[in-house]
Amino acid sequence: MEIKVVDPGRGMGVSLEVDPDATVRAVKDEACAALSLRPEGYVLTRGEAALPEAFTLAEVGVGSGEVLVLLPRGVWEVLSRVR
Repeated sequence: MEIKVVDPGRGMGVSLEVDPDATVRAVKDEACAALSLRPEGYVLTRGEAALPEAFTLAEVGVGSGEVLVLLPRGVWEVLSRVR
């Protein structure tokens, strides 16, 4: 399935062809590599939720055509405290 991962801070994104059984961590790693980012500094999110890295895309309900967002871990931590 095809998904898009965007980094709103840099105004960049990448389309990825991924398997629904891929882990969130594997997808984050692939997206970060394509965008020249260090994966340990980012959280992959959908809507207002951080996606648990050990789960598969299918387990968290990500489907074809969805847009996921990479947020810097520090930004995510601040946002999660404010909500």
